[in-house]
Amino acid sequence: MDSQLGTYLKKLRKSHNYTQEYVASYIDVIRQSYSHYETGRVTPGIETLNKLANLYHVPLDEMLALQLDNAGSTNSYCISLSHISPRELELLNAFRSLSERDQQDILDFLRIKSSRR
Repeated sequence: MDSQLGTYLKKLRKSHNYTQEYVASYIDVIRQSYSHYETGRVTPGIETLNKLANLYHVPLDEMLALQLDNAGSTNSYCISLSHISPRELELLNAFRSLSERDQQDILDFLRIKSSRR
């Protein structure tokens, strides 16, 4: 169940000589949850991706692109943050204000809706 994002997170962690426990503590999740991010079993939310981008000093849009590649593996789409419309920005800001569980519900809903095209 490997994912591009998961592989990238594992590579970053190892290149910084961090343990999964350390990274999990930094982003305020349990180690098992972080492990699921690396294996691709679970996709981290935007807030978590932002924390990881800060930890590793990488651009958030790089992680978002990998996350979108994972989410859209059957649709394979990617965005550039410089091309976000005002409507998309409104959606992103509203999404960020949600809990991680609510964010996951929204993502699941969007996957269902987009697969019906």
